[in-house]
Amino acid sequence: FWKPSEITWFAIASSFAMQRLSMKWLFKTPEWVTNDLEAKEYLRKLRLYAIIFNVGIIVWAIISTIIEERNM
Repeated sequence: FWKPSEITWFAIASSFAMQRLSMKWLFKTPEWVTNDLEAKEYLRKLRLYAIIFNVGIIVWAIISTIIEERNM
């Protein structure tokens, strides 16, 4: 995300806005992305990495549960 060069830190509101948009873009493509090949690629990677992260968390939870049950 772009930020002005005179800003040396992100404000909390900016951080929340960035996270909100990132979540929204997982499910809906903004109109301005349709004509920008580079933005399309970034959006594709965002979605791919979100899937990989979430599948990893689910696999970790399943493995943790199986290990915990075997140790009881």
